[in-house]
Amino acid sequence: DTTVSFMRALRRIGSHERIVEIGTTALPIHPTSYELYLELGRSFMADNKPTEAAQSFVRSADLSPVTDAAPLAALGVALDRLESHNQAQDAYKIALEREPNRVSTLSNYGMSLALTGQLDKAETVLRQATAQPGADVRVRQNLALVLGLQGKFDEMIAVDPTAPARSVEENQRALRDMMLPSRN
Repeated sequence: DTTVSFMRALRRIGSHERIVEIGTTALPIHPTSYELYLELGRSFMADNKPTEAAQSFVRSADLSPVTDAAPLAALGVALDRLESHNQAQDAYKIALEREPNRVSTLSNYGMSLALTGQLDKAETVLRQATAQPGADVRVRQNLALVLGLQGKFDEMIAVDPTAPARSVEENQRALRDMMLPSRN
């Protein structure tokens, strides 16, 4: 517990190399600690090492209680970073079976669906995420992006009425320009 707490504190200050050093030292002593693997994976992700992160998250998921969604949700993020979107979506689905209203998992799953062109499904999942008590501005922005990609500009504005009008107009213009056919 002390090692995991120390690793979390180091992650908050961005000391990822030190976390990897501590994690690799502690794992032989506590080889069944899913939390050690989870923290190690998070550090690998922060250090832009998604392959190593995915390996740590898989091990964490194997060792974690069947009710813990965190390792699978994190695995989904790593797999999306590796452009293995279908596998990522499978990991998100299992994580959501464990914790159906987990905002970050819903948001990441929605964006993963958008990356594979499943915009209708992405919208549904992101609407579910924004309806949760812990939803923040990033979740609403993700939904607004997916709505904009579908050409639903009025709905895009309604999702985040507190967004600065200038930013909304610039985003709408950029999305419209992306959807227009290019001319030679």
